[in-house]
Amino acid sequence: MKTLKYLAIVLFVGSFALQSCNSSGNLKANSQTIQFDITGMTCEQGCKKAIETKVAKVEGVTKVAIDFDNAVADISYDPSKTNPADLIAVIQGIGGGLYQAKIHEGQAPNS
Repeated sequence: MKTLKYLAIVLFVGSFALQSCNSSGNLKANSQTIQFDITGMTCEQGCKKAIETKVAKVEGVTKVAIDFDNAVADISYDPSKTNPADLIAVIQGIGGGLYQAKIHEGQAPNS
């Protein structure tokens, strides 16, 4: 009988976890990705990491990846919670204005 109760609990928790994954999958389906050119980065370990960490904390941001060698950031975000102008402001506010960011050429801003 204990085994049956344990199995029921595992199945219940597992089905809840699957529903959560599906819900977050739907959120990601609504996200947009935009590229930014970033100037002012001098080191991969400090500058890149500082920008990735700060931008990842912005509500609505789901992914941040910076290509240090090309000075390009790919940022995925939920447009109902943030926008490119806000993301640029966050990047440019890091370190007292050490970095400059602009939307990568050829991309339409979604602000």
